[in-house]
Amino acid sequence: MSSMVDPVYRQQKRVVTRHVVDETLLIPIHGAVDDMQHLFAMNSVADCIWKTIDGENRFSDIVDSVCATFSVDRSEAARDVKDFIEELIAANLIVRI
Repeated sequence: MSSMVDPVYRQQKRVVTRHVVDETLLIPIHGAVDDMQHLFAMNSVADCIWKTIDGENRFSDIVDSVCATFSVDRSEAARDVKDFIEELIAANLIVRI
């Protein structure tokens, strides 16, 4: 697939992750200190997606990872990955490269 159809994303550098009980928190460390608007509490699927966004894996690789880790069909995984990536881009937590 071409990069236009199968893009690659990378995490922004100014994001801290913390694991609390069964969730992973994404905490942006840019902007106002009191701006918690883009704090993300991630479930295990979102955490899998986040960990796979490394600047090398393509969208299809991320979907493959979700399918391999969880019992989900490819179309549902692709939808979930797309939706979460759009949220992360809107929050300036990742960029398309």
